[in-house]
Amino acid sequence: MVSKEEELPNDLIQKITEKNQTHLLEALKRLKSSEEKKNFVSQLKSIDFDLMSNLFEQGKNAKLETIYNPTSISKIESQYPKESILSEKEKLSQIGVEYIAQGKVATLILSGGLGTRLGFNHPKGEYNIKLPSNKSLFNYFANRFLGCQLMCRQKLKDKKIEFKDCPLFIMTSTQNDADVREFFKKNKNFGIKDENIFFFPQGEICALDDEGKILLETPSKIFKAPDGNGGCLLALKKHGIIDVCLKRGVEFINITAIDNPLYKLMDPLFIGITVSKGKNGKDQMGAKYIKKTDPEQKVGYFLIYKDKPMMLDYMEFPEKLKYAKLDNGDLVYNAANILDYLISVNFLKKALCEEENIKKLLNSFHHVKKKMNCFVFNKEKNNLEEKTNFEFNKYEMFLNSIFEFSNKDGLLLLEIEEMDEFAPVKNDETKDKCTAATARLQMSNLCKKWVKENGGQILNDSPKKYLEISFLVSYDGSDLFNNKDVPKSIDFKDIKEGEGIYIKNKNLE
Repeated sequence: MVSKEEELPNDLIQKITEKNQTHLLEALKRLKSSEEKKNFVSQLKSIDFDLMSNLFEQGKNAKLETIYNPTSISKIESQYPKESILSEKEKLSQIGVEYIAQGKVATLILSGGLGTRLGFNHPKGEYNIKLPSNKSLFNYFANRFLGCQLMCRQKLKDKKIEFKDCPLFIMTSTQNDADVREFFKKNKNFGIKDENIFFFPQGEICALDDEGKILLETPSKIFKAPDGNGGCLLALKKHGIIDVCLKRGVEFINITAIDNPLYKLMDPLFIGITVSKGKNGKDQMGAKYIKKTDPEQKVGYFLIYKDKPMMLDYMEFPEKLKYAKLDNGDLVYNAANILDYLISVNFLKKALCEEENIKKLLNSFHHVKKKMNCFVFNKEKNNLEEKTNFEFNKYEMFLNSIFEFSNKDGLLLLEIEEMDEFAPVKNDETKDKCTAATARLQMSNLCKKWVKENGGQILNDSPKKYLEISFLVSYDGSDLFNNKDVPKSIDFKDIKEGEGIYIKNKNLE
């Protein structure tokens, strides 16, 4: 006798048949244990078969080179080179300081992946880049998150202002959610109060073969993959994150990925310029960029497309516009994406809380080809066959899908110094770029720069003698020597190559 949990509703059977996915019903029949059947039925109930059918049809004939018409592309105007705001830097930063101190800014870290490319089969945020402190990526983010708030409160200590904590949102995935939560619990949230940290998993989407059939990871498990960094938009709504922000008075969410330990989260200057210079006020979006000097550099472009701001992947950017230059020799399209966004909660609410807009988001998935090991139903042999390195169709949503709901003036761009804020850890150390080794060097160089800018000195230095200053000592190098833990003279005489000096906040670490 079949239990209710093992039964498929008639309307779902009809939908599966209608969408030509009857191999899933065959797979269900072959399962022997009651538990396997119950789990498989639960998986089938979670699938949006209409969406998968639509995505397959969209992706079947799509060609990237015909999607973005060069004549519809223009340079984004709300672009602020770092030199252009020097005279207003203090005033703009003060605005951001007040926003942070009042709890009006949240941070969202996209951390759904594993460190597979780093040879690390655990959540990427747990990866240790091997500076003297032996901190994980999560630890650096948590330290800077708290360090920023400590700095802002210190700057406003003589003002009558009600301080409020900022929330930290961490988007995980089904595959790493339990591990990430346990890692934070084991490390006591790195000092962040329980009520200020929120974990939620991103969505997953089925993989399809070239006939549009949903693939199986095992005979009892449907293959699903994370739905891309843009999936955070759907997850924000699904898991009530927008409601949390509204309830707490959060006005902006700063969004980034876990792989950049130099990420300057909740940067007061970035907040101040977005609020003050943005033409849409509190409905504004901001993004940081690095200035692109090499047209072949493999980073995305910010631009205007059909009167809306857009970020195009380098593979999607029209070849004929790559080399276009201004009179001063700069590339016309020189605003390169580093995945550092500041998005208004009001804007997100409008974009994500209307059914029509959700439909538009669901139509913005990108189609890519990937390979994996899986099980495929062979109709002629009437059985499941295991396939190795099988090419399949994967669907991902990009974060730039949010621009669909903006207007031409909806995005402000702030140029940053790449060496100070952008050290992504994407590759293992056999590669030359974007590795833990390059990140170590950049972080050490930044800390040495802080010491020198504050009037200190570095003695017996060399590139691979690392200096690490905790973000709980200084968020951004300002007022460095106000902390008694920081010596004005740092001597590497007795430090070996590959080792270093770590300066921590002895009260907080």
